[in-house]
Amino acid sequence: MSNGVQGNIHHSSERTDSNATRSQSRAGRFRSDGGRYLQQVKSRLRAFKRGTSQRDRRIHPSPTELDSRSNRQFSQMTVDAPFDPNVTAAMASEQVVVDRLVEEMHDGGYGFVEGRKPSDIIRLMGENVNNLSLYDETRAWKIPKIKEINKRYQTDGLLLQECGTDFHQTSAEQALDVLLGDSDCRFVTANNVTEASARTQHGGVAALNFPRLAGFTLETGKDSTGLGRWAYTYVGTSTRKTRIITAYRPVKPSRSQIKGRQRVRQLLLWKNAGDEIILFMDVNDHVYRGRLPWRFAERDLMMTERFLATNGFEAPNSYYRGSKPITGCFCTQGIDCVNVYASPHRAGAGDHRYWIMDFDAKSVLGAGYPHLVRPKGRRLKCVVKRTRVAYLRRLRKLTERHRMYSKMQLLHKNADTVSPRQMSIAMNKWDRENAEHKLSSEEHCMRRA
Repeated sequence: MSNGVQGNIHHSSERTDSNATRSQSRAGRFRSDGGRYLQQVKSRLRAFKRGTSQRDRRIHPSPTELDSRSNRQFSQMTVDAPFDPNVTAAMASEQVVVDRLVEEMHDGGYGFVEGRKPSDIIRLMGENVNNLSLYDETRAWKIPKIKEINKRYQTDGLLLQECGTDFHQTSAEQALDVLLGDSDCRFVTANNVTEASARTQHGGVAALNFPRLAGFTLETGKDSTGLGRWAYTYVGTSTRKTRIITAYRPVKPSRSQIKGRQRVRQLLLWKNAGDEIILFMDVNDHVYRGRLPWRFAERDLMMTERFLATNGFEAPNSYYRGSKPITGCFCTQGIDCVNVYASPHRAGAGDHRYWIMDFDAKSVLGAGYPHLVRPKGRRLKCVVKRTRVAYLRRLRKLTERHRMYSKMQLLHKNADTVSPRQMSIAMNKWDRENAEHKLSSEEHCMRRA
């Protein structure tokens, strides 16, 4: 047994010595090659990385390549394909809208709204305008800018804060419905009337419903204390009613806390009465971590901020020099907010971002809104001198051109020579022609010369 064990040990030691000799030989060859194998490995690794990056670039095109490819495909579709001219025009118009949305997102816009408003949507615009500047000719561009935004988005209502105007000192031609070009609006303004002031003052709010929503406006109201902190329009049908509120909270902390408690009590009264609430407000505090927004979210009100709920991320900084969101849209649980969009800075009439908010019409008014068509309102407003003069001037020209007075005198002259039936037909014909002249004059009275 001992001889067998010694034999096994002898063979094992021989194999160990052989393995060690081969390992030393390989190490010697590696050292003698000067790291040639290591260099080959590094070279192959670099080549692998280059190939991987090239493959990634081919798979993931850059934004420039995507834009160029999209534009090239669109050009080929509109030029080469035998499309109907109406289809081509519609596609070109759609591309313009897409380009505008992309440009706004690149410029700092957040959120999304459709370019063409659906029929079952109530669209509101809200903005802190930092003074409407009704008496400052150097800043007269603000009202046309608001009109341009409303026309672009086909808004149904307008909610403004910090209007900076004593509306009791404005003339009839400076009323909001006249300035915004539609006399069939329903609007309400509020400013501080508890102390004497010049034509311009700090704060103030305004709410305006354009014709489609104006037909459902039940009443308007404002801050009963006379401080001009908030105003509202009350809209609805027999099935549901909603208060659309615009509010401004001043910066002073001590007074703001008292006003905040008063505002919450008023909201509770409205909600307990069964009304839904849409509140667009400049809080002058953090919209998500401030004291007043936290109070809105408590169980008795349950009003949530809808930019976060709709888009999935918090609203951006509101003021162009600020760092936090101080403007928000708070709604009760019965309101269905579909889209919310916050514009880039300096895109509106003020130094804050303007907001475009889409709400499902049924959640605001009930089931009647999409199916009712309200009659078109009158353009002529006799208290406004400009429209009244334009109306009379055009009506006078049409009357003289078509010799309406001569025709009437001829009818009276021949009254005894024709039958009563013929006289009635002739008078009705004259009356219809005169009515057409009046309608034409009213159609043109809002146009500036």
